[in-house]
Amino acid sequence: MRKKQKKPSKGSLGTRSRREFLQDACLGGTALAGVAQPQKVSAADPPSTSAATSKAWTVRLSSDKRHLELFYGEELWVTGMRVEIKSGGAEFSSDAQGAQLEITPGKHAGETLVRVRSPRSFTIALESADSALAICVRGLAGGEEDSALVEAEIHAGPEPIQARLEDLHDDVLQMACGRAASGLNNAVFDRFRDAALQVWSRQTFFEPIETGFRLRAGTHLNETALCRLEVVHDVYARRLPFYAPLDKTAWPHTPAGWCSWYRYFAAVTEDEILKNARAAARDYQAFGLGYCLIDSGWQVAGGGESNGPIGGSWTDANTKFPHGMQWLADQIKAQGLQPGLWLSVFGNADQRFYDAHRDWFLHDENGNAKMGSWFGTYVADFSNPELIKFLAEVYRQHTLVWGFEYFKLDGENDTRDLWAKNRVRAFDPSLPANAAFRDALRVIREAMNAKPGVFFSACGPEYPTESMGIAQAARLGGDVVGDGEAPSFRGVRTALAAMRRGYYTHNITWYADPDVLVVRPPLTRDEAATWTSILGLSGQLLMLGDDMTSLPEDRREMLRKVMPVADIHPLDLYPLAEDRHVWVLHVVRPYGRWAVAGLFNWDCAPGEMPPAFQGGAYETETRNESLLGRQQSYGVQETIASELAAAKQENERLEALPEKPAGLEQLPVPSYLSPPAARRVVLNFEKAGLDPEAEYLLYDFWNERFLGRERYEYAAVLPAHACQIISLRPFLGRPQLIGTDRHITMGAVELLDERWDWGKSLLHLTLKIVPNHPTSVSIYKYNRNLKRHSASQGTATLKEENEIVRVQLVSLVPEVTLLLEF
Repeated sequence: MRKKQKKPSKGSLGTRSRREFLQDACLGGTALAGVAQPQKVSAADPPSTSAATSKAWTVRLSSDKRHLELFYGEELWVTGMRVEIKSGGAEFSSDAQGAQLEITPGKHAGETLVRVRSPRSFTIALESADSALAICVRGLAGGEEDSALVEAEIHAGPEPIQARLEDLHDDVLQMACGRAASGLNNAVFDRFRDAALQVWSRQTFFEPIETGFRLRAGTHLNETALCRLEVVHDVYARRLPFYAPLDKTAWPHTPAGWCSWYRYFAAVTEDEILKNARAAARDYQAFGLGYCLIDSGWQVAGGGESNGPIGGSWTDANTKFPHGMQWLADQIKAQGLQPGLWLSVFGNADQRFYDAHRDWFLHDENGNAKMGSWFGTYVADFSNPELIKFLAEVYRQHTLVWGFEYFKLDGENDTRDLWAKNRVRAFDPSLPANAAFRDALRVIREAMNAKPGVFFSACGPEYPTESMGIAQAARLGGDVVGDGEAPSFRGVRTALAAMRRGYYTHNITWYADPDVLVVRPPLTRDEAATWTSILGLSGQLLMLGDDMTSLPEDRREMLRKVMPVADIHPLDLYPLAEDRHVWVLHVVRPYGRWAVAGLFNWDCAPGEMPPAFQGGAYETETRNESLLGRQQSYGVQETIASELAAAKQENERLEALPEKPAGLEQLPVPSYLSPPAARRVVLNFEKAGLDPEAEYLLYDFWNERFLGRERYEYAAVLPAHACQIISLRPFLGRPQLIGTDRHITMGAVELLDERWDWGKSLLHLTLKIVPNHPTSVSIYKYNRNLKRHSASQGTATLKEENEIVRVQLVSLVPEVTLLLEF
């Protein structure tokens, strides 16, 4: 266990102070320049961080004349600022009754002084350098125990996010449901301004409030500065040039649905779509599933035969869909679901269509138009206005006539790159590739808008950042299951790689899609639970990828526990270099706050190619196939690269070839692997951003087990590919809810209210449950006996288990109030 740090003096941050963010260098060092008047940004300045640095801090008195407001340029970031002092056994502050504040220029260039005139007068000095502002106290001699702190309200737009902007590589991944604060974070981000206010101080504490976050930051009185504030611009745009905030007024919820590709691939038929739509509606619609997505395989010339293209005609269905797409969309709607459709946005393999519209497609320097790949034989010239006019009409038809309400448009990265390579022969070679691509995509998006609420998910196939500000969701990585490949932990690793790349964009610029959730055998229960937990805790786009008609009941129930998708956003606003073993979801509701921690073992399991070898094995396999003049499906290639037995079998086959072409290589396979040991995963409460002074009640979600009351840390020993999902609720000294079996957030979706009546020793719980589906809640009794219980609707079956009581609710009415008297 890590040694506890000395508790800060009560006069500075009190017993709830969180973390020492700053080393001495962050507070000392070169003196900051003063506060200058705001400067205008000229029209020639580029819209980047360099332009932002031409702004300056200004300090104003609030309307009550007792507090300070801080502006950076014209942007208000801080209100209600006050300074609190503990010195020589006395306590006083800048907003004390009778205190008068006077703002004057300082002696140094740009320095601003706020003189606090009161029985204990002192001066607040504000010193700025570019976007940084140091806040100091002068005029007081500080003793060893004397302290000072700044208290203020931070304003960062209507949806502020308390976050961290730099990767500390601490093995923790953070997310939040509601306006939450973590002890690991020292910034508040405004996604609409793409800017954050970062706070550097010896000790900091953030408290969520209605207008944003309340900050308390300070240190010993004899420090150079109490804290430093810094506005960071282009938090996202510095990595993502097309960043734009997601419009959640039009699309407030992360979609959940079913996708045909990862079970049927291009061989899908009309009948299989219908059977799965019926099963998905029956088993999951009441839990929050809303879409049925017809992926590739429905188009003329897009059947993927002999490893051919899957991006076919934009308008015509093939013989596997005899009733047509409008009829099929109507059938899906009849099940209560919204129909979705996959298309290759700028790829087409329909020879007849190409022959009729040759000028609408790109050609290489030799006049060859067959430059495409899996997304279609021919690549559209999206700078051609006639083509774009045609596609706009296509999507209006698909929306208004066929009735589709969700579009997954694929091949975006690949077709954009090919256009850029062949731009000199495009209809309008004067256009930059990104401009031409985005202009065309906007026209298609506008055509979808012919019907309100139509959802657009971009697929690149990987990370199509050029679609930001146009698409509402985007794929972050590759396919988790390939055609000809059985589901395996390779899919989990692919989803994790996608999250490392782009999870920080989720629910901020779009809804992130790490690809579908698959839970069918041969995945073990541990592997299925781990994959499900990844989607449930991160709140990303949720598409189910199994045959809904044949999935085992235990796996069906597993899927229900992550629907609907909770409104979750990341707190770590940067790409990651490695997978994290500890995930912490901070949940905040009007009636309480708690955390849900995921502990994961990503280690290699028996029979799995070590992850460090998989990339090299796949590349070697691809080169070998080219040398041998063969092409296996990518699913078979992934299997060979990710399974030890398959890789060894492939090497034996290569070795047995009578003639070996030059350059043929054996796949890199480790000669010896030690049996994988279980991993001890430690959840240190302070290092995970939780209150280091609190005592928590721990509850295991998947095993429905109370783990006890814990301080400081908890550890679990997990086999490879396994996880443990735990709720951590601060112990309140009375009976309280500790977990449910309905949703992985254990309350964020299903718990509407929790109240305790001290006079009557009565616990009130109001829950939103699925009608006629059993939902269990677990209550910590805290050494009390349950006297009686009642439910406002349905039945409530009681089971007492040592320190907890479990109540199973069944009701035909979705809202139920449970009363428990102790």
